[in-house]
Amino acid sequence: MLTQSTNDAPGVLSTNGAGKVPTLPDGGWRGLGATFRWIVIAVLTVAVLLPLSFIVVQSFLNAPFFDATGPSASRVTASFLKTLTSGRR
Repeated sequence: MLTQSTNDAPGVLSTNGAGKVPTLPDGGWRGLGATFRWIVIAVLTVAVLLPLSFIVVQSFLNAPFFDATGPSASRVTASFLKTLTSGRR
């Protein structure tokens, strides 16, 4: 049988004896947990915004970034290698 009602629980934000809400503690070192949390937030932010930035940059291009109907990779590679080995400097 329950001995305490859920309504009897004290408030989450309790006041001190003067009736004022206590102030937050001063800033400072919060420990490795807080540091790890900010590192995770930063990594996830980069992981989300980097692909989105690629999409935005490609939207300003006047041609598709990857053109499936363009020259094949083997022809481009052969042309590039021919340019490298032609001896022109």
